[in-house]
Amino acid sequence: MPVLLYAALIFFLSSQSLDFVGEGPFPQWDKVAHATEYGLFCFLILRALGGTFPDTLKLTIAISAVLIAVAYGASDEFHQSFVPSRDSDFFDVMADGGGASLISAIWLFWNGKKSG
Repeated sequence: MPVLLYAALIFFLSSQSLDFVGEGPFPQWDKVAHATEYGLFCFLILRALGGTFPDTLKLTIAISAVLIAVAYGASDEFHQSFVPSRDSDFFDVMADGGGASLISAIWLFWNGKKSG
């Protein structure tokens, strides 16, 4: 349930028009925001997959979580292309994948690669 609620939050926030385009506390702040947002999303996916499939190889869960997060990020960028004052950016998807991959790698290190 947390994964679905967070996905809905991402969708809601990306549906909002922006009136501060280009502003931020430092250059490329939006990429850090994307990486953080999708890192948390990946963590929730990891928890859900690990709980649902406890006997699955940890590496499989980690890769699946990243792929799910990136696929959702790509679909969200497509969705944003229809929102006034928003655009779709391939590099946002790359930042999503970077954040998801980092969290997934940390999760793998923490939990080990063996099944169970």
